[in-house]
Amino acid sequence: MKRHRVRLRPKARHRRFRFAGACASLLALSAAGLFVLRAKPWTRFSFPAPSISVLPRFARVDSVSVLGAPPALERGLLASLGWKAGERWGPVRPYRAARRLRAAFPCIRDVALRRSWLSRSVLYEVALREPLAALYRSGRPSGYLGREGEIFEAPEGVYAQPLPAADVTLLPAGAPLEELARFIERAGLPDALPAKLAALRYDPAEGGWTAGLADGTALRWGGLDWTEEKFERLREVFADALPRFGALLAADLRHFEDGKIFVRPR
Repeated sequence: MKRHRVRLRPKARHRRFRFAGACASLLALSAAGLFVLRAKPWTRFSFPAPSISVLPRFARVDSVSVLGAPPALERGLLASLGWKAGERWGPVRPYRAARRLRAAFPCIRDVALRRSWLSRSVLYEVALREPLAALYRSGRPSGYLGREGEIFEAPEGVYAQPLPAADVTLLPAGAPLEELARFIERAGLPDALPAKLAALRYDPAEGGWTAGLADGTALRWGGLDWTEEKFERLREVFADALPRFGALLAADLRHFEDGKIFVRPR
């Protein structure tokens, strides 16, 4: 049998050579990249950061002020900005500073800013969260309770108005506080209680929450279910008991589900 030698056409040979060359180039590039990653030549050089002076003169900021914050918070906000008179701020820096303020001071709900390029000034206008109560654990401050049941911190002196003091020492850490927030907000409505809510304490041995009012009235509230119904019924009970017993009362609502509220003079 006679053997015939098969030869590729020139076009097919060209495609094969081109494919082999591409594979070889890819392998070479991969090897070079691996070598560079291992050698890390960039660690041997230091590149100076661009000087702030590259910003134009009209980017200079001569004054920064804060509006809407009490003095106890304003000083901390200005210090946190790290601003020096005459610094040149780019167009993004004031907004980055506003984000830092919100992160560093959780008592801030929102920050708005106004920048005047003509007067070379930046004004931050802050809106504070509205606390419902001051929280305590083992007699020590443990933040503030917000309207959505969130806990947030605030520097001392930010909230000057008196707030109900809620002792959560015996409340399990991480327990949801939405129902407590709704209770305190409801207790603050006009005519909800004979006097202003002053103190709260959680004690599982007492079946839940106990409350003290500013006039000395004591409420053994129990659980925070049936909150609206308890308030409605308690108003009727107090309307009947106050003329007979006087203002200083103690009410036990822990048996409310059985249709009972016990009231006695203190």
